[in-house]
Amino acid sequence: MNIFDPDSKFSQIMGTVFDYAKLGLLALLLCLPVITAGAGITAAMCVGMKIVRGEAPVVSRSFWPSFRENFKQSVPLTLLCVALYALLGMDWWYVMQQESTLVMRIARAGIFIAAALGSMMILYIFPLLARYRLTNRQIIRNAAVYAIVNFPKNLLAIAIFLLGIWLMDWAIALLPVIVLALPAVLIRYMSVVCASSFAKSEAREGEEDANDETL
Repeated sequence: MNIFDPDSKFSQIMGTVFDYAKLGLLALLLCLPVITAGAGITAAMCVGMKIVRGEAPVVSRSFWPSFRENFKQSVPLTLLCVALYALLGMDWWYVMQQESTLVMRIARAGIFIAAALGSMMILYIFPLLARYRLTNRQIIRNAAVYAIVNFPKNLLAIAIFLLGIWLMDWAIALLPVIVLALPAVLIRYMSVVCASSFAKSEAREGEEDANDETL
């Protein structure tokens, strides 16, 4: 079979690569005006999870409706995430100015742990918004659950992000490639993780509902 045939495995893989590259670029551009960041990530994750589920969406036709639909609800969630990192950043700057005593070392460790756990929650906030009709309080509560349940997978997501940041500094000549590739890789990875996790949760809830009806 000709590898350039639209039905060939190669063409399908390359199509998926280009789709996630588009999603990564759209999400990156929409993160520049901070207020649209949450809606952009939500829309990217909405399309990304559809691709994982085999729904074969057209990126632009699925992305922008999701962006518009979730923009209003995403704004307070976006501001909450920004406020969290701003607060942690100020705390980190403060403790780094202090003498390295035992108390300050414990404070640094506490800030680092809080940043890691907060980042893991944020990994799920916008995918949950993309997938379900929930209040922001419910989204935050469920994000905390997934941050704990998928802890090893979340560590890998953070490691991918940090590796990308390190590569930007180490290989400055590849900066444009890394800037474009990193969002696409993260969206793909989290789309797989979230689609699988959400499907398991939905199946478990379905079994519980079936058992309740039987009783």
